[in-house]
Amino acid sequence: MMETVAVPEVQNVCADQEFNEYMEQEGSKMIWSLIHRYGKGVEKNDAFQEMSIALWRALGSYSPGRGVKKSTYVYQAIYNQLKMMLREQGAAKRAFEKQAKSAEEQYNLRARDENMEDRILEDLILRSRSNALHWAIRNGGLTEDEQKTVYMLLQDMLQKEIGEELGCTQSHVSILKKRALKKIGKALQDAQWDGSGIWDPESM
Repeated sequence: MMETVAVPEVQNVCADQEFNEYMEQEGSKMIWSLIHRYGKGVEKNDAFQEMSIALWRALGSYSPGRGVKKSTYVYQAIYNQLKMMLREQGAAKRAFEKQAKSAEEQYNLRARDENMEDRILEDLILRSRSNALHWAIRNGGLTEDEQKTVYMLLQDMLQKEIGEELGCTQSHVSILKKRALKKIGKALQDAQWDGSGIWDPESM
């Protein structure tokens, strides 16, 4: 059964009849052959409609005086129509890919900037915590041995090693540590530092 094709309204009934007969004989087969061979990516039904219209026009404009066979002339017309569709689709695809790439680059740029801002903020907070700790050690009323104990703990020294440095037992180092941490915590609490904000010793 021949597929129904939407063609422009025609005045010439003979031309319309010629078109229908040509489609039944070889036109449909010719169109589908080109679509299957070269029409990768095009919407096949749309391509069939557009190429059928190109075939109708080619039949209307064909003249034996052109020096080519009718089938060759028609074939070239519908092939050109398919190529035009492929070019238009390719241009649309490239435009879409360009827009998508631009959007992706902008997204990655924003993400990179946001990540950089996050890293800067994290660095500031870590630095603030370090500044707050050292401020509390200096201003929290710690004894000299308590301050030394905390600084050596910050250097990942073991309590046994700290005891050897201070000339005391490991158990006494543990007592010094507890006293020091309690004083540091109270100093930071009195300073009303929340532990995550930016530390400003100038305001103390």
